[in-house]
Amino acid sequence: MPELDADTYPANYDLARCQPGDPTAPEETRTTRRLTITLCGSTSRAAHDLARVHRALALAGHLVHAPVPPMQGEPPATTEQLQALTERHRAAIDASHLVIAVIPDGHTGVATAAEMTYAERYAPTTRWVTDVDALVGDPAAWLDGADTYPALQPATA
Repeated sequence: MPELDADTYPANYDLARCQPGDPTAPEETRTTRRLTITLCGSTSRAAHDLARVHRALALAGHLVHAPVPPMQGEPPATTEQLQALTERHRAAIDASHLVIAVIPDGHTGVATAAEMTYAERYAPTTRWVTDVDALVGDPAAWLDGADTYPALQPATA
């Protein structure tokens, strides 16, 4: 996928609202169904790779949820904040077509393993990525079969 910058899209074009098949949409969003994707991975070991994958998938027209990395110089999150972030992340998993574990070093930590165990139980599809460059270089090829990902079902109480 070519590198995209702000000049690639018209100034008034809202990428978040584009729909596959829209003739005014960027080329790479016309041929692939827009998926809701949640990323899982270590925000300490894989923060840069999570950001790269998030950007590539978002620029390919997908709605992407990702964990919130700690901010340098900020106090650590409280137990209550971590619990709220975990609940939000699980809600994102519940609302996703696809959940991707980004593990460039091949190591799955305890938190990522727990997220993916949850995702494998509740999400329609899960994938694991260790070759981040392959996904970032060509998201459409990496997501091959996006049109076959299951449709989301409304949550039931």
